[in-house]
Amino acid sequence: LKLDLNINKIKKIEKNTFNGLRYLNSLDLSYNQLEDLNNNTFNFLGNLGILFVDKNKISSIGQFTFKDLSLNFELGLHNQKLSSLQP
Repeated sequence: LKLDLNINKIKKIEKNTFNGLRYLNSLDLSYNQLEDLNNNTFNFLGNLGILFVDKNKISSIGQFTFKDLSLNFELGLHNQKLSSLQP
């Protein structure tokens, strides 16, 4: 299952927004206006294999933002405003 939300002027994603989409394997949030990715944003998306958030305004990413995702997922994160990364 693929969900393409690119080029939509999305500014914020509330925690658990994608809860219930357990079969989602590709999510594209590129070319929006996201400023941060908080913990719990991608909860319960263990089947997600591809996540694109390229070309946003992301300056911070929560320490546990990707905790429920597979260890082998592809992350597109280029062209951001990141100032620091937490372990």
